[in-house]
Amino acid sequence: MSGNQRQKARGFVTATYLCKGFFLILAFSLLLLAGCQKDDDSELEKDGDAAPENSVESKKELVPIEVNDGQFSGISGWLSNEKVVYTVSKGNTADIYEYNLYSGEKSLLYTSELPIVDVLISPDEKNLFIHTSVSTYEGLLTVIDLQGKVLNSQSLTAAELTYTWNPYDSNLILISAFSEDWTFTPYLMNIEEESLSELTLNEPFVHWLNSEEVVYLDWSSENPALFAPLVKHSIFIDQNETILDHIFQVKGFDQGVMTISAENGKMDEAVYTFMTEQFEVLSSFSVPQLTNYSDWLIPYSDFIGNESFLSFQPLHSSEADLYQDGFQLINTKLSSGEKEILLENAENEPLSCSPDGKACLYGYYFEKLIHLESGEIISLMKEEIL
Repeated sequence: MSGNQRQKARGFVTATYLCKGFFLILAFSLLLLAGCQKDDDSELEKDGDAAPENSVESKKELVPIEVNDGQFSGISGWLSNEKVVYTVSKGNTADIYEYNLYSGEKSLLYTSELPIVDVLISPDEKNLFIHTSVSTYEGLLTVIDLQGKVLNSQSLTAAELTYTWNPYDSNLILISAFSEDWTFTPYLMNIEEESLSELTLNEPFVHWLNSEEVVYLDWSSENPALFAPLVKHSIFIDQNETILDHIFQVKGFDQGVMTISAENGKMDEAVYTFMTEQFEVLSSFSVPQLTNYSDWLIPYSDFIGNESFLSFQPLHSSEADLYQDGFQLINTKLSSGEKEILLENAENEPLSCSPDGKACLYGYYFEKLIHLESGEIISLMKEEIL
């Protein structure tokens, strides 16, 4: 009821029923007040109903990938927090797609007339590195942008190839080409210069420390061992420096390095240590270790920038082929070593986490997705929740 309407009603009642006395006026006033109060309550009720609806953020739902023509070969990784790259094989040819997991929109990025061996996404998420097979001992290495334009293409004779993209300079890719006898030749691909130059390196498996240096484990071919020295190598001036000793594995992350070693001869525990680019220790922790004959089985893991380390961890030490108790997915803060359990009784399978750290691709083909906040695991291939 408006103010004018309310005022006219009161005037009419006063003029007509004044003789009926004070009590009738009071009763009418109470009824009028109750009516207005009811209207006010109705308005508040409507507002109350609308407020939660507006304040609750709508939850995004995944749209699974559907392949109607060809065979799904796997997801390569993230282009953004919502987009991934996946490959579909069609006999000897293959298509590479960009796909939005939440809208279902896809776009064809590249068609290869050769079988695709591998696809890497550049650290700046602007280019793709595509390894295709020309023949048993020849590989074609092609770099394209997201419009499908070829930026560099090089052919290498090799039985196997490994490669690592420089996260500090996306123009550089380090490649190791193996012969049948497992001797290797290292190369540096420069995308802008469209060049492929041979390098001098003692080991084929390296990790970028910065735009000009790598680290690797200097294994001895004459005296095989479980541990090796950690060496820093400058790729442009061919200079080495031994940094640490007795390291089992090394892995680079944004502006830092992680090593895996043993402490005081405890072979049933692995020590993970996180260091800055200058090898200053940030934090470390120990986990039960699974043995694989004379080797260690290191569970899968991934980094979220330079803040967190996600890794699968066994509940106790054991021989790897006898262990059946599942794995915990643990989130470790690099700066403090603080841990949070994200999943219990999980399978040890490869991980690739989104840039914002809210979800991870999961599985040997990255065919699943883990929502890290809820722990929900969803198939990306039109299957029910796992």
